[in-house]
Amino acid sequence: MKMSLTNKLWDYAKYISLAGVAALSISCGSSAEEEGECKPGRVWYDGKCVEQCVNDSECNDLVCGDYNEFKVCMEEVSVCGDGECENPENENTCPEDCFVEKDIIEDLGTDVQSDNDLVTSDNSKPEDVLDVLDVNCEKYGNWYELIDGKCCMEGSEESLICVIDSFNSPGDSPTGLAWDGQYLWNANSSENPDKQKIYQLTNTGEIINSFTAPGGGPSGLAWDGQFMWNVSYFDDKVYKLTTDGQVIGDIDTPDPENIAPSGLTWDGNNFWITGINNDIDQNTVYKVSKTGNVLDSFNLKKAESSKKINWGLAWDGEYLWTCRWDDYTKKIEKIDFNGENIESFQSPAESPRGLLWAEDHLWHSDFKNGVIYKLEIVKQ
Repeated sequence: MKMSLTNKLWDYAKYISLAGVAALSISCGSSAEEEGECKPGRVWYDGKCVEQCVNDSECNDLVCGDYNEFKVCMEEVSVCGDGECENPENENTCPEDCFVEKDIIEDLGTDVQSDNDLVTSDNSKPEDVLDVLDVNCEKYGNWYELIDGKCCMEGSEESLICVIDSFNSPGDSPTGLAWDGQYLWNANSSENPDKQKIYQLTNTGEIINSFTAPGGGPSGLAWDGQFMWNVSYFDDKVYKLTTDGQVIGDIDTPDPENIAPSGLTWDGNNFWITGINNDIDQNTVYKVSKTGNVLDSFNLKKAESSKKINWGLAWDGEYLWTCRWDDYTKKIEKIDFNGENIESFQSPAESPRGLLWAEDHLWHSDFKNGVIYKLEIVKQ
C-alpha cells in the first residue's frame, strides 16, 4: 500500500507540474483557430492558437517562454521554493509540487481510490494534503521523523515530543524563558553587553518591549504572578523586576563558590534553581524561597554521559523539566524531586538553554542558533 501510494504521490506531483505549465496565462493571439489548425507561425497553447515569439521584447508585460519545442508569450513562471523532491521524475517539477511520503489513508483519514482523489475540482491540492507538504524534519536532527504531519521523536513507550512551531529569537543568544499569562519573555545572554536584554514577545515571536538585563549573563527567567525574576549567571543573583525592567530586589543563588546559576522556575510558592557545578558529575537542583532561603535540594542522577551540563528548568504542575547536554547528546529530561529521570527526549536545539512550561506546551531556546521552539508532549 505504501509503495503504491508513493507512486500516486509522484504521479500527482508530475500532474501538478504539467497542469501548472498548461495553466499559464498568455495574451499573444486570437482563439479563432481550432486545435491542430493554427495558422503558420502560431501554435495551440492554453486553449487557443497564439503567436510564437523569439525574445521577451515581443511579449509586452509577458515573457517569451519555452512550450514543447516552441516559444510563446506567457506569464513568468515563479521561482520554485527551496524544498527538494527525493526522486523527481520531471525536471520541471517545482519542489513545492512534491509530496512528502505519507500514508494519507492512515494520517489524513482520506479514502484514496485513484489519483483524482488527490485533486480538488479546481485542480488544486486539498487542504489536508497541503498540511503535510514541505515538512523537513531533518533540520531538528536525525532523531525526528514525520508523524501525523508533525516532526516528532519517541521519548519513551508512552510519549512523543513534537515540534509545533519555531521562530528566530529577538537576540543572538537566547537563554531563559517565562510566561506571564499573556506574553512570552526571553532573556538574551550575548557576548556583547549591549545586547544582554530581556524581551517581551507574542507567542509567535513579535517583539512587544525590551529592556537591558540587570546583571551579567542573564539566563533563567520566572514569573511569580506579579513580578519577573531573572538569574544572573555571573552575578550569582536572582533579580526581582517589574515588567518595564526596574529592579526592586534580589536574592543570592545557592553555593555561589561552586555553582554558576543557569535555570530558574516558579512552582506557585517557591523557586527552583539549578546551575553548572564545578563538579560536573554532581548537578544540583535547589528549592528556594522568595527571600533566598534554601528549603530543599537534590542531585540529578548521573545520565548516560557523566559530563552533562545542566541548564534550564521548567515546572509543569507535577514534575520538573531540565536540559542536560554535552558534546554528544542534548537532552530534555522530565525529573521527579529525587532527581530520577521520568522521561528523556532528544532536544531539537543544537545548544539547549531555556525551558518553559506554559499553556500545555514546552518552550525551549537554542543558544547557538538563536531559535525558540514550541514543543508538544504527546501521549501514545
